[in-house]
Amino acid sequence: MSASHGSHARRLALFPPLAIGLLMLGGGLTPGGLDQPITGTRTALSELAIASMHPGRVFVASALIILGLAVLGVSFVVIAGLAGAPESGLASAAAVIGAVGCLCGIVVNVLFGLDLAGSAAAAASRGDAARILVSIGSAPGSIVFLAVYLGGVLVAGVLMGVALWRSRAVPRWVAVGFPACLAVGAAAPPGVANVLLSLPFAVVMVLIAVRIWQERSPAPVTPSPARTGAVAAAPA
Repeated sequence: MSASHGSHARRLALFPPLAIGLLMLGGGLTPGGLDQPITGTRTALSELAIASMHPGRVFVASALIILGLAVLGVSFVVIAGLAGAPESGLASAAAVIGAVGCLCGIVVNVLFGLDLAGSAAAAASRGDAARILVSIGSAPGSIVFLAVYLGGVLVAGVLMGVALWRSRAVPRWVAVGFPACLAVGAAAPPGVANVLLSLPFAVVMVLIAVRIWQERSPAPVTPSPARTGAVAAAPA
């Protein structure tokens, strides 16, 4: 592996910590009480009241989460490369499911996050805005996206953890911690609690990134015995 190619390959190690960093920042900025899907008028009115006090904050938090999910989807593919040939099939399946789940998560956060921020900042009445949000949140398509998002990411985490365990590409506790900490972080409420409960997953992602960096580092170039002998035999 050339030095240039190795440098580009090692940059892939940046994706896992970047993903969890963006998700933690977005979750920490999200005001409390905005963690429920809007499928009813009561929930819509409650979340509109909260979002109307921090419309800019809700927008920035949603944008960070959307970006974090995009990077997390790429991270699943990058992490799958650690599993190696014996477990490449399982790791690849986890990567595909995780990427699809993250893509659905992006759609969900656009529907529930950005639309909520836009409705809170709009001049429309609270009742009209609530009806729009309920119609979006209770639509069959929205429910499917939400189910694939939550289920896909968690299933992908378990499959990836199994692939990492079997391949022994990382310490066993990291392989176990990947799906467990992912589930805890995904279920964490917004605000400070989200940051604190996501810290274990951040540690796991950093350790995985270090392992990816080490694996992608170019091997040191050593002179061949024939070349060494030729140099030694050369006249002074």
